Amino acid sequence: MGNKNCLKYCIVVFVIFILTQSAFSQDSGIRDSLFVTGVSFWLKPNTHFEVVASGYHDEKLNGIVVPLTYKVAQIDIILDSVRFHPDMDSANLRDTSINRTKGEVMFYAFYFRPQGLLSGTDTFCTMYFTTGPNWDSSIYMVLDTFTLPSGQGLVYEDTSGYGLVPYYVLRDTSSCPFGHSIIQLISTKTMNENEILNFRVSAYKGCPTIPTLSAVDLPLHSSFYDSGNGSGVFTFTPDFTQSGTYNVTFIACDTVGCDSETVQITVLCSETKRGDPNGNGQITLQDIIYLINYLFKQGPSPVPEECDGDANNNGKINLSDIVYLINFLFKEGLPPSPPTCCI
Repeated sequence: MGNKNCLKYCIVVFVIFILTQSAFSQDSGIRDSLFVTGVSFWLKPNTHFEVVASGYHDEKLNGIVVPLTYKVAQIDIILDSVRFHPDMDSANLRDTSINRTKGEVMFYAFYFRPQGLLSGTDTFCTMYFTTGPNWDSSIYMVLDTFTLPSGQGLVYEDTSGYGLVPYYVLRDTSSCPFGHSIIQLISTKTMNENEILNFRVSAYKGCPTIPTLSAVDLPLHSSFYDSGNGSGVFTFTPDFTQSGTYNVTFIACDTVGCDSETVQITVLCSETKRGDPNGNGQITLQDIIYLINYLFKQGPSPVPEECDGDANNNGKINLSDIVYLINFLFKEGLPPSPPTCCI
């Protein structure tokens, strides 16, 4: 068995790309990555162990193709099976191809729906290996990528149909025994327009190295600040035009890999009163005077929203809104409808 009883099972990728350069688009966002776990512990003959493949992508994907070879110098190793992770359950087509004679495996998944595979960090699959009776732990084991005869190699395909070459990252579990950093769960958020939302994003476990935090899909009037200590602060102050639902993804990356957490933020429409341009909560003669000053004397705009001055709800503020309020207040006309600017 040699003098070395401690197997270092390491995964190193040498990517050979035969596809022409025009087949790929530039990744303009955060670098897409393929993560594969490395194993560094005692292994004996006839021992089962697992290798996990996962990936990060900051765009929606139509498909992934990951080809690997695991049989180099050490021949007494068997890939028993490949099991897809539940993260891949939404794929319309997924499968694996294993050539145990050559020691090659390829797994792929494709999505036919427009939404594809949503951006973020996904666990692709777990590969289950067994060392044979003649396993020699003194041999340095290498798991490498290979290129199919057709020229198809490691690729993520975005929803535009372009292939993106992910960056390969070995997750060195010997230097980071707790694995990569994990972002703490963040609950969904609900707020009103013109309010301030602040919350902290924190990562735990992982390597001794402090992870780098970032955010994507930030809405207008929002920001994210990485404090440099494994946490960061998100701030959002939506104005009166930003009611709706937003999905913001936070990312923590260390020397092993990345984790992401997507938070849904719902901004509710402010319940202001239509026909109340001075914003005091009541419709009175003062609102008519306010509109006259706004339209003809360069007075201030209706507050807090422009539509509060649109009494007749025709999409614009003009003389007809003044007439509408006069009829409502003094001639038993109909009240402004809908009563608020929320639709």
